[in-house]
Amino acid sequence: MARGTGQGEHIDPAMALPHLLRMLSETDDADTLTMLWAVHALQNDRSASAEKHLNLPPQANTSSMDSPFAVLSWDFETLIPLMLNMPKAVSPPWLRQPMNVRAFNTVANLINLLRAADEHDSGDRVTVEIVLKEMHRIAHRTFAW
Repeated sequence: MARGTGQGEHIDPAMALPHLLRMLSETDDADTLTMLWAVHALQNDRSASAEKHLNLPPQANTSSMDSPFAVLSWDFETLIPLMLNMPKAVSPPWLRQPMNVRAFNTVANLINLLRAADEHDSGDRVTVEIVLKEMHRIAHRTFAW
């Protein structure tokens, strides 16, 4: 899982998707997209550009995919359409809790919630009989066709 500087936060898999959707609905899309772009820039050796938009822990400044701070490209490809298709909150601004889009930990929390929700959903969906179909679905997320 992606790791921020905070350690040990437990994620309830059953509540991961509702929590993720609430976070996305209460935060401006442009701000969220800028935050995700900054992480992508960081992982593509453009840390000077990323530091303008995101407060980064020094150990996150790596392009290594086996780093505990790495965000996989298919996580971006899943999160961005989900964010763009998410209706924005209609509650009054003083009731909303937008994400801190300047914090690297926010990205780690989003990715961890996304992965927990995916694992929770696949637990209901994947059985011995349809495991090959699940591998096909994951392959389409993993490889650029």
